[in-house]
Amino acid sequence: MLRLHAGCHPQDTRLARIVNDLSAAPDFRRLWAEQDVYRPTYGAKVYRHPTVGELTLGFAVYSAS
Repeated sequence: MLRLHAGCHPQDTRLARIVNDLSAAPDFRRLWAEQDVYRPTYGAKVYRHPTVGELTLGFAVYSAS
């Protein structure tokens, strides 16, 4: 999730500092270099609508073949 967030928010200097600090650890550098990005394929999102209130909606991601 960290790499996904970093990719979506490249201008986030606070996140860049965190990644830089973590890069002091060899294990982190190795894992970061693998560029493995996890995207959830199912789950739930919570939306707060001003009129109807909180809505929790499930989602699933499918690939077309």
